[in-house]
Amino acid sequence: TILAGHKTADIVLIIKHLPTLEDLGTIMNTVKDKMNVLQGDKGKNATVQSHESGFIYNYNGYCLNVLVTTLPNNTKETIDPEKHVKLENLKNSLAAIRHA
Repeated sequence: TILAGHKTADIVLIIKHLPTLEDLGTIMNTVKDKMNVLQGDKGKNATVQSHESGFIYNYNGYCLNVLVTTLPNNTKETIDPEKHVKLENLKNSLAAIRHA
């Protein structure tokens, strides 16, 4: 979408195991820290906002939407709703790949 002139990019991150809410927080903090290092003092103006499927990183009018999911075979495993990302969100994130 950035090549088309839009200031939004979607990234789907596929991990080998069922993603937990803790995984989302760890990934979100890692991306924020790495981006802040790359941008130096300018990165302090960036914001990160979590949602049920991942998070959104905003900086200077640009938006990076990161969706976290797992391999399709792993969606058949038992999901603990208090620990893992909801199955519906995992499937929607996988569908985002096909949409592109």
